Amino acid sequence: MTAILYIFAYVTCFSTLFQCRAVFSTLFCNVAWNTCHPIIFGCTFIMPTTEEPDAETILSAVQGEKCTTIYSLYVKDFYNILHHPGLKGFDLSSLKIVMTGGNSVSKALTTTSSQILPHVIIANVYGSTETCFVTATVPEMTSEAQNSTVGAVLPHIQLKIADDDGNSVPRNTVGELVVRGYSVFQQYYGDTAKTAAAKTKDGWYGMGDMGFIGDDGLVRITGRKTELIIKDSDNIYPGMIEGPLQEHPAVKDVKVVGVPDAVYGEELCACIILKSREDVGEEELKQFANDRGLVEEYSPGHILFVESFPKTSNGRKVDRKRLRRVAMDRLGLRELD
Repeated sequence: MTAILYIFAYVTCFSTLFQCRAVFSTLFCNVAWNTCHPIIFGCTFIMPTTEEPDAETILSAVQGEKCTTIYSLYVKDFYNILHHPGLKGFDLSSLKIVMTGGNSVSKALTTTSSQILPHVIIANVYGSTETCFVTATVPEMTSEAQNSTVGAVLPHIQLKIADDDGNSVPRNTVGELVVRGYSVFQQYYGDTAKTAAAKTKDGWYGMGDMGFIGDDGLVRITGRKTELIIKDSDNIYPGMIEGPLQEHPAVKDVKVVGVPDAVYGEELCACIILKSREDVGEEELKQFANDRGLVEEYSPGHILFVESFPKTSNGRKVDRKRLRRVAMDRLGLRELD
């Protein structure tokens, strides 16, 4: 019970959960934690009727049930809500908090949210099935920090940035996020080998995400460990390029993959979904990113405009391996011999 209270003590930083009405936007790993809300705080627990509710289903629940909180909302789903064509027709006056996860909330999305839902606090949380929440943003943070970080480490959780040998690295140095604490899972059911591969004997669990802790103590994610792109001798994570490009007003979403290149070994390819009826050229996008601090060496060699991204089997995440194959087919590339 103490562990549960520590987790939900964070939420009370935004507003009281007592008597609140929370709609849970997806049925995924933390549903067990979600069910603790009514038990501990006496709040109303509202579940979607489908496993992957769309924006209209969530908006209808908020309006119909007078929800004060949307909980466990993926960033992409938050985008879909803010850009829903019928958004203005819903009464969202009861809504006070939107808790998002799965990625950093971009500056463009924060700006749109502040214009459409000026009375709503956006809280971004970071974690995994194995760890529950690890970090979170809070309203007192600057807009820059809320747009570029996943916040500070929650109380009673240990997080270190580690090199390939598991040793801690200095601040502002990229490494893997490794976590230890009361909320970290004990084991994978019936699979001791998988558990031993995921956790050290003293309880450290590798998140598989790369990032760093800045001088401000906030955590920044640069990409997945398996998404590393090696261009010439530079180690590049997709998030380094996706962030600046995402801020362009014509860009709906962007994912960067590495494609074969005879000179560099790998070249950066930005796959971009544009907002409807938007018209923008490759050079304009590259210059836009450069103006926002993207160094020339990290400028994508290829930019492809696509209608959608292939998804993994659970439908929640982009399948970058398949996206890479799509990019290679569009560019007429083959694996290097």
